[in-house]
Amino acid sequence: MPRPPVWHAACQPTTSNRQLTTIIVPTISADRLTRICVDCFETLGVSPERARLVSDHIVSNCLYGHDTHGAILIVRFADDLEGGRIVPDALTEIVETGPCTARADGHRGFGPLTMTDVMDAAIAMSRESGISAISVTNTNHIGILWGYLKSAADAGMIGMLWCGAGPQGGFVAPPGGKKRALGTNPLGIGIPAGDMRPFVLDISTAICAAGRIKGFRREGERVPEGWIIDDDGNPTTDPEDFHETAEVIKGALLHMAGYKGFGLAVATELLTHVMSGYGSVYKQDFEEGNSAFVVAIDPERFISREVFQAEVDRVMQYLKSTPRYPDVDEILIPGEIEFNTRAERERNGIPIGEGVWSRIREVAERLEIELPE
Repeated sequence: MPRPPVWHAACQPTTSNRQLTTIIVPTISADRLTRICVDCFETLGVSPERARLVSDHIVSNCLYGHDTHGAILIVRFADDLEGGRIVPDALTEIVETGPCTARADGHRGFGPLTMTDVMDAAIAMSRESGISAISVTNTNHIGILWGYLKSAADAGMIGMLWCGAGPQGGFVAPPGGKKRALGTNPLGIGIPAGDMRPFVLDISTAICAAGRIKGFRREGERVPEGWIIDDDGNPTTDPEDFHETAEVIKGALLHMAGYKGFGLAVATELLTHVMSGYGSVYKQDFEEGNSAFVVAIDPERFISREVFQAEVDRVMQYLKSTPRYPDVDEILIPGEIEFNTRAERERNGIPIGEGVWSRIREVAERLEIELPE
């Protein structure tokens, strides 16, 4: 029998009426989670090299605390492979359209592999031209943006990324609207620092990622107030009012920051789905997946690298020195939570919610895979 994950000892589950707050969570090592990922994908016909690359992306998301795009992607990618929605051996096609511009086609391959190829190409082009821009179409779910932006910053580049998301009809209602009309359409930026860790911002233009609502539903928890509306446009905290089934949406998310988030979401829709030719979510034949727009900038074309990175450090140090309220331990710059989370999870393991672990076991049983010890 496969060994279950290790459980955190200090917590207990509590219930109140139909609301369940899951406090006990199992933890799993990064190495063991990687083996589970690789075994699942190889069983579904993915080559060992590509299975490992996708698995590393998933586990990295988990280590940095992006759980909505972490272990649950094992389930999503397995379902997509079995349903023919992912072409496992598809290669990214990048065609230069100018000295610093290009167009990329993922050919329905793994989204994380497509976006890694695209960001690597954007970084290389920006070294030559100082700036690069690549429009991306026809790719499957690319997951969280954070890792791609960090890779740009690690290369000494400023990386910017807009992602057009689905599904058909969207997830998010515009301010004043009662029905969903746009995807969660995340965007982000990564900026290199000197001695400090890089600035990495990755945000959904919705109030949260749609996966968060799925997580509340799986774990039997209530959604915070002001996050979702039901099918009639009424505010609700019940995730069942958002989901008709696990995959079918009947309610809607709201935008972060109201009209400001809506404006950023529309801009992202135009830069990605429209400019790439992928097709906007309003179209009846919208194919679930992502499009994207990537920009990489070499700051050394504008200011010496040493001066730029030293000044980035000083700005962040100044912000962190802001006087704090008594109950605030530290001012955190975007990216620091992820770096701190990774250090903690490398020590203590990756927490896996009961609902996610149950879904992973279902996939393993369906594929007749023995979960590794």
